[in-house]
This record gives sequence, structure tokens and C-alpha cells, in this order.
Amino acid sequence: MARELGVVTPTQALRLQHTHELVNHFNQIAVDGDEFEEMDQAEAVSSLKSCIAVLAKERVEVARPFIEFREALDTESFASDQEKQEMLIASPYFFRKLTVDILMNSSKELSGAKLEHCLANTNVLVPKMWSGLRDSEKWRIGRTYAEAYTEGRKTSTAGLRRALEKVQGFDFVPENLRSDTFLKAAEAILRAHDGFNNFYNEPAPTKALGQLGTSIPIPALAGCMTALLSVHLGNRYGHSFLAAEHACSLLDNVSPDRWQYYLNQVLPSDVRVLQKLEDDKPRKRWMECVDEYNLGELELKGELVLGWSRLHRGTMARR
Repeated sequence: MARELGVVTPTQALRLQHTHELVNHFNQIAVDGDEFEEMDQAEAVSSLKSCIAVLAKERVEVARPFIEFREALDTESFASDQEKQEMLIASPYFFRKLTVDILMNSSKELSGAKLEHCLANTNVLVPKMWSGLRDSEKWRIGRTYAEAYTEGRKTSTAGLRRALEKVQGFDFVPENLRSDTFLKAAEAILRAHDGFNNFYNEPAPTKALGQLGTSIPIPALAGCMTALLSVHLGNRYGHSFLAAEHACSLLDNVSPDRWQYYLNQVLPSDVRVLQKLEDDKPRKRWMECVDEYNLGELELKGELVLGWSRLHRGTMARR
């Protein structure tokens, strides 16, 4: 605790831990009545020096600025206060962990203006801290979002969702809700794709899907692959270049085993994608996909899948 609070240095903390173990060891020997082992003078002096290094500190001021910082978390916004943001990032990890705990608890308990300040600060501070947070804190944020969503707390859900989207944090949301979120994002892509002026409207929802996380959960894979390939392949008139760019960044992260799952289990009944392959432009982009992701090298089952995977060879073999 002293180390995480910044009261002692890592070296001093190590020495204190060693002293604690050494004293306990010899104390146990005394209890057991073993008179042949005792702490020698050098060990005793070293232990005393380790303790004096801490006891010599007249006052510990490290917590005072953080007390003021904590009190301001739900009473003011830190969006323009770079000094407070930098103070938090430079603080010992204990303070960053405590900040996450306070923000998550406040998002559950507060309402009105205080809740708005809390969520605004969550959207400012969590992205700043994210790369340095441990997984336990990241999961804490994901679980809090899931609880808010389940309990129907719309303001908290919206605020926490924005924060998670900024850091691709949906990898740390419980799987069932995570899958549901990915599927809803995929549905938004397809609505834009099927709607009027689709080339203009597709990039925003496609980018939003990419902000949810680095990996598509298996229960949402079919729906997301259909949406991404719909955007990537386009239609007989062409495709949205910006939306296809966002889609490609997600397709690049699809592992061979997931491609294999899609091709074998989903594509044979994916009418939307199969219909696109009837037209020249989408078919040409599909052939580029097969080459780029080495889909022809995967273990494929069924004549339909094998036929479409051979399109890049110019066979045009289809069932």
C-alpha cells in the first residue's frame, strides 16, 4: 500500500517486505523454541535501517491533492483542466485505480448534475488512463456498463458507452452484452447500406463497429461479417471508399479459423453476400478478398463454398 501510494520507493518497499519476512521468521523460531538460530547483528541493523527510512519522514503529503481531486470528480468538469489530468496520470497507480472505483460507483449512485459531471469526467479521464490500467480496472468499467444497461439507466449507459468506444473497450464487457452490442452495430451498417445515399451514410456506422473492440465475439460473428462484407463488396455501382477502409481494418483482424467458420457455416446461407457475387464489381472485390486473406488455402466444405473460393482463379464454378 505504501508503495502504491508513493510513500516509499520500490526499493524501500522491497526492503520493508524482506524485513517483515525476516522478523516473522525469527519470531517463529523463538516460538518453536529453537535456540540454535538467531538474527545476527548485520541482519538486525539492516532491518532497522529499512524501517528508519520510512519513520524519518515527518509528514506524508501525497494524499492531500488527491483528496481535493476526488471531491471535484462529481462537482466540476475536467475537460479543460489539463493540470488535474496530468496530475492523475503522473500519480501512483493506487490513485488511478481509486479514480476508476469512484467514477464507476458514482455512475451508479448519482443523478442530475452530479451524474453529468461524473460521466463527463469518465469520458475525459478513462481514455487518458486506459493504456496504463490493469485488466481488473478495465473489467470493472465493462461490468459497470453492463449493469447500467441491464438496469435501464439510460444516462449512465450512454456515458459509459461513449467512454468505452473511445478506447475500444468492449473487449472488457461481459460476453452476452458485448455480442448484443456488436450485432446492433452490424444492423446499423446494413440499414445504412440498404438506405438512400448509402455511400455517404455507410462510413459512420462502420467506424462505430470498429470502435467497439479489437475482436468480434463468436455469437456476433455471422452478423458482423455479413455487414462488413456488404460494405466492402459494395454493389453494381461501386462501393463507399471510406466505409470499405473501415471495414478492411476489421477484416484484417479476422483470424483464419474465423474466416473458415464464416465460409463453412455462414456463407452458404448468406443470401445478401451471395447475391452480390452475381454482379461484376462486387465479384471482383470478392476475388481480391480471397487473395488477400488466403481464403483458398482454408479447409472448406461443400461445393458452394469451394465454388465461390475458386472465383479468384477465374473458374466461375458455382453451384
